[in-house]
Amino acid sequence: MDVRILAATNCDLKKAFVFQGSDSEPQLKAEFKYDWPLGEGLFILGKDALRGEFVFHYMSFLWGKPDVIPLNLWGKVSKQVSGNVVPLVVYSSKTAAVSPSLIEKAREIKNIIGSWADAWRGMDLDKLIHFYGNIFTNYLLNLDKPLVYTRDQLYKTKQAVWRRSGFISVKISDPVYIVDPTNQKMAIAVFYQEYRSKIYADKGTKVLYFSLVDEPGGKQTWKIVAKLWLPR
Repeated sequence: MDVRILAATNCDLKKAFVFQGSDSEPQLKAEFKYDWPLGEGLFILGKDALRGEFVFHYMSFLWGKPDVIPLNLWGKVSKQVSGNVVPLVVYSSKTAAVSPSLIEKAREIKNIIGSWADAWRGMDLDKLIHFYGNIFTNYLLNLDKPLVYTRDQLYKTKQAVWRRSGFISVKISDPVYIVDPTNQKMAIAVFYQEYRSKIYADKGTKVLYFSLVDEPGGKQTWKIVAKLWLPR
């Protein structure tokens, strides 16, 4: 499954675009007229077996549930997508400009995910927990409310599971990572994941939400603050 596809809509032009390829050389696959109704930001667009077409925004659980409305956008985008989900960035002329330094900072996310996956495979919980923020939110489309953990609670939850897991195998695709145009200290990474252990196995699309956190000494570090899991 190829998840290196990005959809975008320009509110000024009232157009939607579908890109594929690397972050440095994305290739335009399609464009069409589209008037997006939900405002700017980072969204996840897709089709769920139970819920149908959905549009997810990480704040949407505060409003109720992810939007399941007939936007007629997935039908157009899905023709260019091999899977059931795609990241969507919605922007205007006011939010299109992202500083080169921030783009360079966002490229660190790819290496972070590689090290994060290695910690899973090595079942190194002390290393793994370092990648998470103080609060972690787990979004699932079949739940009315997300699951929220402190970092200490997340540590203890994973520790209990790993004691029964025996081994962990994690395979991930090359991630797509995008900075939120409306909050440039937020970003997402989207990738396909296959997970297997002694007690559990699944595969699907994972969306990790990152926040750029200020640390002592003026350093800024991306921390994982939320996850959306979309089983295949």
